[in-house]
Amino acid sequence: MNRQSKILRFFMEMKPCDVCCLDEVQYMHFGAYVCGACSAFFRRSIAEYKSYKCGKENKCNVTKELRNSCRACRLKRCFDNYETLAVLVD
Repeated sequence: MNRQSKILRFFMEMKPCDVCCLDEVQYMHFGAYVCGACSAFFRRSIAEYKSYKCGKENKCNVTKELRNSCRACRLKRCFDNYETLAVLVD
């Protein structure tokens, strides 16, 4: 493995999840950089035809600590950040 590959791999390992900002994303899920928890959440939500409602006008803060507090905002953030995820559903 050459030096450039090592540097690229290091930065890829440090990439945060764009949904919950967890900084442990190592692989792409559904064509996007999301953590395993957000990937599983998205997969279950779509596979089970889940419909979530937000009690705060869809403006909740989705972070690692708060990602389970509002599922509607978490799913919305999945769709907002990744066009690839939206294409998979269509």
